[in-house]
Amino acid sequence: MKRYSLLLSIFLTLSAAAQPGGRQLWNEGWTFSKDGASRVLDLPHDWGVEQPFVQENPGETGKLAWWGQATYSKTLPIENLDKDWRLEVDGAFSNAKVYVNGAEAGGWPYGYASWAVELNPWLKEGDNLIEIKLDNKPESSRWYPGGGIYRNVWLTCSEKTAVAHWGTYVTTQADGSSAVVKLCTRIKTDHPQQITLITGPRTPAPCKFMMGSRWSRPSPLTSRAAGLQKRRNCTWPAPPSARKLMKRLLASERPSGAPTAFT
Repeated sequence: MKRYSLLLSIFLTLSAAAQPGGRQLWNEGWTFSKDGASRVLDLPHDWGVEQPFVQENPGETGKLAWWGQATYSKTLPIENLDKDWRLEVDGAFSNAKVYVNGAEAGGWPYGYASWAVELNPWLKEGDNLIEIKLDNKPESSRWYPGGGIYRNVWLTCSEKTAVAHWGTYVTTQADGSSAVVKLCTRIKTDHPQQITLITGPRTPAPCKFMMGSRWSRPSPLTSRAAGLQKRRNCTWPAPPSARKLMKRLLASERPSGAPTAFT
């Protein structure tokens, strides 16, 4: 099974590269409000590291005041409601709640996870107020956790019928001489209908797989997924049987004009 982890990491890379076409980084121009003061800033942001070190603070805080309540707010203009809108937060500490035009739309209490909220039920045409409220309880962490939206925020606009959020799944099964890779896709839609879904492997530049005695790729994420080195441009031997299997899978039923995964 170890050798097939390389194959799985390739397909994870290809799937992860397929981001929604209407997904945009939404980090700029947030109004940050805490303790009665407000200012405009760009994300990511950690209000704890902005505070002075205070020796009297508990040791597990890093001597920085990361606790307290705060609100990040921003206006979202909507021309029409014929699309689906989703807010994606890569990390916010903690007990996050999202409000759209004053109504609670969702959130996530755990501060070390990525999550998303569907916005459409609370949106209106024109300007919409989006608020992310955080509440860090004192003495709720054994180390310095930070305070604020410390990772990127994304705004995704999609058709009513589209691939769902985190809707692509890859599974593998190997019996020693062959392997089966299954790709499952979950579709969201606002009404029953018949659709056609076309999928296939694709190698995004500048990723390149070499058919020599060694092969490499520049992604540290897939290196971790394969349980290998965690640095960029890492290389390792590829078993001959794995190379043959990958070549056969990626070459079979490849659409005319599609990029070649091996060079």
